[in-house]
Amino acid sequence: MIPEQPSRRPLAWLAAITALAAVLRLYRIGSDLWLDEIATVLDYRDGSWLDVFTVFKSLNNHPLNSLLVKAMVGIFGPADWAVRLPAALFGIATVPAVYALGRVALRGREALLAAFLLAVSYHHVFFSQNSRGYTGMLFFGVAGTTFFFRGLQRNRPSDWVLYAAVMFLAIASVLQAVFLVAGHAIAYAGGALFPGDWRRPARLAATRAVAAWAAAGLLSIGVYSKLLPKLKAFSDATFRSAAGGYSPFSAEFWGELAGGLAAGIGAKTFLALLPFAAAGGAGLLLFFRRNIFYTAVLVSPLAVTAVYLLLQRFHFTPRFFLWALPAAWILTAASVGALEATPVGRAAGMARLLPVAVAAGFAALAAISLPGYYRTPKQPNRVSLDWVLARRAAGEPVVAAYMAKWGLRFYGPPRGLVPGESFEANDAGELVAAERASAGKKIWLLTTFSRGLRLERPGLDSYIREHYREQIRFPATVGDASVTVWTREPGQ
Repeated sequence: MIPEQPSRRPLAWLAAITALAAVLRLYRIGSDLWLDEIATVLDYRDGSWLDVFTVFKSLNNHPLNSLLVKAMVGIFGPADWAVRLPAALFGIATVPAVYALGRVALRGREALLAAFLLAVSYHHVFFSQNSRGYTGMLFFGVAGTTFFFRGLQRNRPSDWVLYAAVMFLAIASVLQAVFLVAGHAIAYAGGALFPGDWRRPARLAATRAVAAWAAAGLLSIGVYSKLLPKLKAFSDATFRSAAGGYSPFSAEFWGELAGGLAAGIGAKTFLALLPFAAAGGAGLLLFFRRNIFYTAVLVSPLAVTAVYLLLQRFHFTPRFFLWALPAAWILTAASVGALEATPVGRAAGMARLLPVAVAAGFAALAAISLPGYYRTPKQPNRVSLDWVLARRAAGEPVVAAYMAKWGLRFYGPPRGLVPGESFEANDAGELVAAERASAGKKIWLLTTFSRGLRLERPGLDSYIREHYREQIRFPATVGDASVTVWTREPGQ
């Protein structure tokens, strides 16, 4: 919890907040891996290091994360915790990085509040235990944005060199970090319209800012040059299909977004917080009026992302907008500070109570939501397979339909499943072939991502529902990633 006057010992409080973040991100880090994590391991663990930059196998290749996961698997083997460790460490490091970025425009107390809110954030814990490049992108993006402001304020070559290097690492983590750089550039270009003392140093820094953007861009081209053609083709095919996301103008998308937000705070709490969100919006407006450029730099990457997706006619998924996590918590702390400074806030003693109340409130939400998250795997591939193996008779086949194949590939061999006892079925014809190869035996079938199965493989989905009996469904924290176990008795 944020104290009344933390400025006396800000580093001690920051260390405590970071330690809390570490506990929350390392606890139960070894739960079941989900599809995207498994695909990264299976695609790149056996190839050379150069394959990460030259061989496109799927959209799951986030180059920096793929390299780090490959190193972890090489050292520790394919343990679930080892696969996730790089993402968790980047997630922990983002907490003090948010404090540093907050200090550009906020007092120490408010910057600590922003760091604390991120530390206990359900969604940031979720992505910190997801072996993808997203937390790396957020860490380097937050650090790079801090160097961007320092470059504008001081115009030292070292700040711009660090900015270029760190933003390159953000892009190497996930390609969508180019939207962060584009947002910085657009905010910089539009900044001349806003009042503020930043404009004079910004004009003096123009040459170095452009050089930093060019350097980050050239380095990024070097990383993605071999991957980009297929990456573009796969992105077009994936994100323009109904199974690849949601139309931004559909009720389904807004329902998915609301459901994702409610996962971290509960559906009833989500509605109860709306009046407080309105008060926070008023505080944010007050902060924005005094800090237009700072706010624009934080928000513009999200606007650039949305415009790009709309122009490409891509479907939306919440992970495209992960930059909202650090930006939202910084602006939440900023709105608290703005409300404190109002005459009403000063008269009511908000400077003493409001930061503590906000910190305590979100700590309580984390205490409510995180236990359920820890109990439920992202995708229960290991749990569901172990349930089946504990009940199947010797020789009875296990079949994974469509995207359930990744869990069977990863967890099946270590559990003794051999060819002839495990099958993959990408369509109804392959499932029928597996049935014929296992004539006279009970068949155990695993399915996941029911929406994608229905949209991408409607024939297989219909065949399963007509010929198989549902036994149990294991819940997941990744949307639609629950795993369902089905059976078909001999002779049916």
